[in-house]
Amino acid sequence: MIIIETFIKLSIFIITFLILLLRILWYLQVLQILEYFNIKYLRHLFKRSKDYIFDDIVLIILIILISLSFLLKINRVLLNLILLIFLFYSLFYNFNLYKKRKKFSKKGLKFTKRCKRIFILTTIFLLIVLILIYLNHSLYLTPYLIFLSPFILLILNILIYPIESLINEKYFNDAIKIIKEYKPFIIVITGSYGKTSTKYFIYELLKDNFKTQMTPESYNTAMGITKFIRENLKNETEIFVVELAENEKGGFKRLLRLIEPNILVITSIGIQHLEEFGTKEKIFNEFKYLIEYSISSNKCEKLILNGDDEFLKNFQNEKISKISIYKGNYPFIEIIEETLYGTKFKTKFLDFETFFETKLVGLETIRNLLIAIEVAINFKIDIEKIIKKVKILEPFNHRLNVLKSGNVIVVDDAYNSNPIGARMAIDLISKYKEGRKIIITPGFIELGKSEYEENKNLGKYLLNKVDYVFLVGGKRIKPIYEGLKEVGFKLENISIFKNFYEANNYLKNFIKPNDIILFENDLPEIYEEL
Repeated sequence: MIIIETFIKLSIFIITFLILLLRILWYLQVLQILEYFNIKYLRHLFKRSKDYIFDDIVLIILIILISLSFLLKINRVLLNLILLIFLFYSLFYNFNLYKKRKKFSKKGLKFTKRCKRIFILTTIFLLIVLILIYLNHSLYLTPYLIFLSPFILLILNILIYPIESLINEKYFNDAIKIIKEYKPFIIVITGSYGKTSTKYFIYELLKDNFKTQMTPESYNTAMGITKFIRENLKNETEIFVVELAENEKGGFKRLLRLIEPNILVITSIGIQHLEEFGTKEKIFNEFKYLIEYSISSNKCEKLILNGDDEFLKNFQNEKISKISIYKGNYPFIEIIEETLYGTKFKTKFLDFETFFETKLVGLETIRNLLIAIEVAINFKIDIEKIIKKVKILEPFNHRLNVLKSGNVIVVDDAYNSNPIGARMAIDLISKYKEGRKIIITPGFIELGKSEYEENKNLGKYLLNKVDYVFLVGGKRIKPIYEGLKEVGFKLENISIFKNFYEANNYLKNFIKPNDIILFENDLPEIYEEL
């Protein structure tokens, strides 16, 4: 009897530890995707996906049964056996969940130094607590520990924040020293939308004439830029093209300590990240500070702003150039031809008319291209060289990429969708006449109080522009559906899926030759299932 009891207790200990590991790995991934923002993570814990809510319900039922067992004075060995059965089921459930997420995860866990520190600390802490529970013959507490594990991760992340801050500040100051030593010419690109594409266009137009580096992908936070400077920036670099996030902790003041622009580019001001800022006024004030700082800075030579933006067009200064796509402003464009695979247009630079041909599509994208051309002209690059480069310039990954997949056309606009960019993509496919037009979208995120309204407006905007709508996710797609219903979109042409994996599986048998499919936004799964 003693041997059986010991075996059961050891099994409970091992299984509990394995469950804790699986949960730590998932919730650490969530924390990382949310950039270690504790408030965002806490919000997520209270609106978790159905998968983990179901697992928590199982744990709560187990906790209730354990409580009742003390009242009913159930034999301790029997109680441990019941506990073992439930925990074994929980392990099986969590393991299958982990395998599924690992297989279909779009943004898996990256074991950075910070991530490793949090993982090791959390694992050691939970293991110590579990050992104490075991030694004190209190195994009935294990479901409580499993249930509380994501909150324990949050608490430990808060507790080690001062240490992380010290480490980050050291790295940050190292990067400042490198910038001061190397002295590259710095082009800063920021804005609510379009900054990554614009950064890429600028880099492509400059790299053949100057030793140029750019921050990769969306490395736009203080610590992301710091990491790139410390590990990748070269002493011989002449021009450093840097993207800055507008929602950085500490705002632009902190970023300007690290990266002070010689040229400042602002692509747009919108409601992206409104959830973090709270109000539009706070967004405007952040950009106003950056513009006024750059105007007064002796280092900053030029500001290039989106001249069509309602906020940006009001700024006037001899340092400022404004780029517009609409007639009556400078330089403005005249579209000659626009297809799914490119655009031909005329515009006026340097007081003479210029014809451009490009693989890029969409008016917002063309404006970002004009901004990049203005930067290149500022460096005295010959206009004929610019024209040739623009002709072969490829769209940036997942930003309105038009791809031919067999006899089907795929429009990949999956990266970080916003209301303006989404309308541009929808307008693009609405002109297609050869087959059915299909959109797959989970909607918009991080728009704060405007999120519901903007997603509803997205649904309304789809009327007469697409034939079929595939909605992916949970509560976020409800306003899109309501918008579609309100304007009289055919309900039989709307399909709802839990995630992109389900949608893609269904799509394989649904598509017909000559269909066009727009992938509008591709959220990490922590958003997708909410």
